[in-house]
Amino acid sequence: MNILSVSDFSLTFKNKNILKNVHLKVAPGQIVGLAGESGSGKSMTALSILNLLPSYSKKTGKIFFKDSCISDFSDKEMCRIRGDKISLIFQEPLTALNPLKTIQSQVAEPLLIHKNYTKREANQVAADTLHRVGLPKHLLHRDVYPHEISGGQQQRVLIAKGFVAKPNLIIADEPTTSLDVTTQAGILKLLEDLVKSEGVSLLLITHDLAVLSQCAHRVAIMKSGEIVEEGETEEVFRQRKSQYTRKLLDSVNYAPAKKSKASGKLLLSVDKISSSYGSSESLFASKQAKFKVLNNVTLKIFEREILGVVGESGSGKSTLVKTILGVHKYENGSIILNNKKIDAGKYIDSETRSLMQVVFQDPYGSFNPRHKIRRLVAEPFHLVKGVFTKKDINDRVDIALREVGLSPDDAKRYIHEFSGGQRQRIAIARALIIKPKLIILDEAVSALDVSIKAQILDLLAELAQRHALSYLFVSHDLSVVQNVSNRVIVMQKGTVVEEGTASEILSFPKADYTKKLVKAIPKIPVSWLSGG
Repeated sequence: MNILSVSDFSLTFKNKNILKNVHLKVAPGQIVGLAGESGSGKSMTALSILNLLPSYSKKTGKIFFKDSCISDFSDKEMCRIRGDKISLIFQEPLTALNPLKTIQSQVAEPLLIHKNYTKREANQVAADTLHRVGLPKHLLHRDVYPHEISGGQQQRVLIAKGFVAKPNLIIADEPTTSLDVTTQAGILKLLEDLVKSEGVSLLLITHDLAVLSQCAHRVAIMKSGEIVEEGETEEVFRQRKSQYTRKLLDSVNYAPAKKSKASGKLLLSVDKISSSYGSSESLFASKQAKFKVLNNVTLKIFEREILGVVGESGSGKSTLVKTILGVHKYENGSIILNNKKIDAGKYIDSETRSLMQVVFQDPYGSFNPRHKIRRLVAEPFHLVKGVFTKKDINDRVDIALREVGLSPDDAKRYIHEFSGGQRQRIAIARALIIKPKLIILDEAVSALDVSIKAQILDLLAELAQRHALSYLFVSHDLSVVQNVSNRVIVMQKGTVVEEGTASEILSFPKADYTKKLVKAIPKIPVSWLSGG
């Protein structure tokens, strides 16, 4: 008997089809992957299983949990199942966790609701479960809050909360999307171990097919609310009966043509910079302990060059970006951009600032949602000397939108009206509009679907060629960095541990840390992709 059976299930929102005749089965102790691009219906399938749907939704078909048709259950009946028999692990742990409650109390909550544990018993089981999912002992005491731990640790807290009541089925919705490769490998290993040791079934939702190739027994490929292909993982990857499955697999490890080659002219020089963050036990303490986050970091970027920066969370990548941008102070060393010094806390003339722009990981969070696209894209013009008429600016905005594959008519819309890939294109248009020399890409493609990621990488390569751009490409996705960069530096705990060409660093790593990162990259077996 299957733990979960979804049979001919359809879902509509105000006459709009969201899911269409979905069939899905999960057996006891089995990992089933549900893959597809954003908007394909993966998350709505998960929410439908738990009946977490808006009141205006209409559904047909059946969802069985064991031998019970839970699609017909009332909300009160479903409350007895959610968190106890079926648990859901969300994509964004910091959003899913309550910032006002300690991590231990949140993990203990399902036991207090479903298992009639005393508070003391629940806290003890919660602490044991947190330890089991790999949290360090110093984080197991009762007064640790979500914001005090890393993203990977937050995800482990969500897994502990989902597992603590020992459910029959765990639904994990993109649990590793924004994590670095080693943290991702640890989270996947943890989920696999729980499946093996406890007989838990896992429905793993992701757009990363390489992840599913490593752990899923079966895979279902979803497009536009429909399952277009389903079967044993290896069989689906080899046969690729659906054109959509072929498209997704062709986008894995996508490498755009490197049309531009670095010139011999130096654009950016970072020479032995060190930087620290202050910390204090008390809000009112007069003395602060300093933690060094960058330690004698040196790098160079030449004109037309793409330099990749890789490393785990906490390696100093984002601090390096802030320091180069002049947002974060550095204690010693120097940063020279186009023969002019960059020094945070001091006046940097607008001409120098206009030479570099940045594209962030979360394009939605980096835009003001109250402003229309025309105003958002035109923001960098305050850095450019000269008088621009409204027509001049509007014309430049229209050109920038066309260059990133959008329409000038899109300038009249708001940022929430666009998909994730379109938002990233708008962010690139904003960075491009004043024709900088250097664009810093801080995890700019890490949260995108494989096919959208391929489009953005193609766009970046084309723009680099057309405008003689240089990129500082910061990412935890080593396969992407290898495919797009001319050179790569590897960072660990604020230091550069290895540097060289992309092929040398990631194909033949020398440093133990780099070898660890490369080993953790999920890879689809070559024979599966070739069909052999």
